[in-house]
Amino acid sequence: MGRFMQGEGHHEWMSEDGKIVIRKGMGQSPLKIAVVGCGGMGCNALRDIELPEGIVKLAVSSDRNDLTGTHAKAEMVIGEKDAMSSAMSSSTRYAGNDSEMQLSYLLKGYDMVIPIAGLGGNNGGWLASLVCRAARMSKATPLALVTTPLSIEGSEKRHRSTKQLEALRKWTSAVIYKNDLIFKEIPNLPMMKAFKVMNKVVATPVGEINGLGQEAKKDLKRMFDISHIFRMDVAEWRADDPVMAINEEFRRSGWLSLDLLDPKCAILFIRGFGVNEDMAQEFSLEFTKKMKNDIPILVHLDDSVMVKEIRVTALVGL
Repeated sequence: MGRFMQGEGHHEWMSEDGKIVIRKGMGQSPLKIAVVGCGGMGCNALRDIELPEGIVKLAVSSDRNDLTGTHAKAEMVIGEKDAMSSAMSSSTRYAGNDSEMQLSYLLKGYDMVIPIAGLGGNNGGWLASLVCRAARMSKATPLALVTTPLSIEGSEKRHRSTKQLEALRKWTSAVIYKNDLIFKEIPNLPMMKAFKVMNKVVATPVGEINGLGQEAKKDLKRMFDISHIFRMDVAEWRADDPVMAINEEFRRSGWLSLDLLDPKCAILFIRGFGVNEDMAQEFSLEFTKKMKNDIPILVHLDDSVMVKEIRVTALVGL
């Protein structure tokens, strides 16, 4: 029903129709990744998260005060006018401002560029688009990690958030997180602590993507071509039958909303001691049963984690 290929540095299992690809990293050349904090929320995230060794932090904002304490390798102050002109540009070439050109030079040599931003503010969402445009011009693959405003923050901010997301989708795929959900899951947590937790949740894909090697770049690009909007959730299980238990948790997940939406593809990161290609195949097939369509799935398998629970991170493209 599928074929298993071995090559130097990696294993791969692929279904006959090519819909499911399972990769198991074995000493692959790592991806070179830059994480870019954009605006207030993005720079706050850089302060709150710990990134794997080798990943570079960069910070951009229209307010110099946002850049304090981010420990970024490089910082740029970019005016709101430049940020918005880049975001709204229809040109696939430079948008005509020096900031975009300077940033594209700064991003040269990276395989992936991952901006983090809060949508709805005055500059973070626009800056995320500028970063993604600059990444594409420097031949890097961008993936934005963005949050949407709280319901209580008002219609003006939600309207601006929608406009910023529309601009962002022209240049990249984005993983979208609803800030309301963190307060629903942890209702009694003070707001500032909740935002710190949310920053760590938002950054989850960075660590997972860091485990991929150069051979997976084409697979990722294929998924990003299929969908420009992704949602994410993480599930763990340490008892019997993790395949059914984790898939059922994903089915009920408010973060993914699989019952309400129509997924187009999925990227799954499966970690745990003793996980293998058979389990990954079974998990993927069970996952597709929860979908309305027979969607393509990319799986990264990591059996090097010395813990008994199985941990699955799902990025679902809508």
